[in-house]
Amino acid sequence: MWNKVIMAFGAAFGTALLAALGVDIYEHRKVAKKIGIAAGELKNVSKDCIKEALVERAVEDAAERSVAEHIRAVKNDVMNEAKEQISAEVKQAVKAAEAVTAKEVLDKISEEAGKIDMAELKKSARDKAEAKILEKFDGNLEDLLSKFNDNLSNVQKIYGGIADAISKTNENSKGLKFTIG
Repeated sequence: MWNKVIMAFGAAFGTALLAALGVDIYEHRKVAKKIGIAAGELKNVSKDCIKEALVERAVEDAAERSVAEHIRAVKNDVMNEAKEQISAEVKQAVKAAEAVTAKEVLDKISEEAGKIDMAELKKSARDKAEAKILEKFDGNLEDLLSKFNDNLSNVQKIYGGIADAISKTNENSKGLKFTIG
């Protein structure tokens, strides 16, 4: 029985193998036919046609590069021109704003200066000057007062000494007695 199974299996395998071989031959013939057509067409193409095609392709590539370079240059020129124009407009706007702002500031300064009370300003300046002068001389005045008091004390001692001397000499004469202080 195994022999019959093996034979059936071998027959099925052989049939499948022949079918696959037939499909493979068919595909090879199709490819060979296409290659034959392409080879036949290639025979008809001359060296001059190939050179011409290469030259055309090189010219097209060069033209594309040249156009791209020109586009880049024009783009850069347009951008630089736009930058310069914007910069000039900004400078002009700033100058215009500066003139308006300067006029407004001067007008405001003039208005505020007109509001100043000169009498009050003079009085305030005089008061501040007096305060500063007193600050500077305050220490000096204290020193002068201290020296004056010391000198006055010395003068009192001198006159006291003179009075004592006179009163001792005049003790015999009953009369005058001088005292200071």
